[in-house]
Amino acid sequence: METLPEPVLDFFTQFLLLEKILPPLPRLEPALLARLLRMDPDDYLARKELLRQQARSAAAQLAADPALAALVGALRVGSGGTIVALGDSLTAEPRSWAAILQELLDLIRPRDGVKVVNAAVPGDTSAQMLARMQAVLALAPDLVICLAGSNDARTVGAGLEATLVSQGETARNLDAMRACAPGVRWVWMTPPGVHEEEMQGHWFWQALGTRCANTDLAALAAHMLARAEPVVDLQAAFGSPPGRHLLLDDGLHPSLAGQQCIVKALLARLAGTAPQ
Repeated sequence: METLPEPVLDFFTQFLLLEKILPPLPRLEPALLARLLRMDPDDYLARKELLRQQARSAAAQLAADPALAALVGALRVGSGGTIVALGDSLTAEPRSWAAILQELLDLIRPRDGVKVVNAAVPGDTSAQMLARMQAVLALAPDLVICLAGSNDARTVGAGLEATLVSQGETARNLDAMRACAPGVRWVWMTPPGVHEEEMQGHWFWQALGTRCANTDLAALAAHMLARAEPVVDLQAAFGSPPGRHLLLDDGLHPSLAGQQCIVKALLARLAGTAPQ
């Protein structure tokens, strides 16, 4: 089996999550997933474990801050509660804000047994998230945290101005998602900005022929900030344009520091959130 370059192996392990993208199939085991990605199974598992270790280390760093630890302790989800993280690859990856939040809860509230279910799927638009709402509700969440919009704002093809999902359609999808769960606490997170030049020059986005414009992301975020539900403004948290240390070299995905930034912004917003 021909070995792929190291940056490709790293990117595929972190973001091309076939176990989430493919329909539930029998015997979809790590060895099979590794072969589908043209990887050695042991190397695949080692890379996955490294990502999980990075999430644990990131949580330990945050937990060392007494003020942030207090926010985790005050999070309004009771013992045995379930938080569902809904989104795309910004959330789905193994060391995302959702994984860090779970590690924080385990560190600071170990007896509570609060579970963070990562229901995000790489590549999802808001329309695809809406299509999965019944599966989300089947998890009986006490709180849904939804980071949506990065894929809605993607454009495909040179010179194409239209986004994959129009802003009007995104608004409809967000309304419909919320209407599906009237009795569930809900928090939105706006998509952060991107590094447009890095995204345009990255091998993965070039292969897909896709890009994002910060103007489209900012307009989508502005709509989300006007919603009645609590909203975490990641445009403001990351800066405009985002700080260089907060995104990976593909220009779109948050670095580990960026994922920590998301957790801090989320917890700060939840500290002022009354149950809905």
